[in-house]
Amino acid sequence: MVCLTGARCYGGRRAGLHYRHLAGEPGRGEEFIAAWKEFAEWTSRLGGGSLEVLLLQDAEQPQRFVSVGPWKDVPDIRAWRNTPEFGAFMQRAKELCTGIHPAIMKPVVRIGERS
Repeated sequence: MVCLTGARCYGGRRAGLHYRHLAGEPGRGEEFIAAWKEFAEWTSRLGGGSLEVLLLQDAEQPQRFVSVGPWKDVPDIRAWRNTPEFGAFMQRAKELCTGIHPAIMKPVVRIGERS
């Protein structure tokens, strides 16, 4: 996971962006997508600062995924990451992926931001 602080501004508050790069186990992509969707729907219902969530799949290497979504702020991301549901999803994702690459990052250059 990569949490980009100050990625956007929503309602005057500095936001965080949650990012995760995952390398899925070959042949288990659909299973991973289903598990991710279930977890993302739970996250959305939680209402704890997640504004939206998106799962991207590499068109040329379909076992590679990126999960990204803006949050109201970084403390909300940290609280979400401390839930039992997050821990359970991470355990499941580790079973379905060969690698999960977490980090907390901040933007250092922004060019051409559009509304």
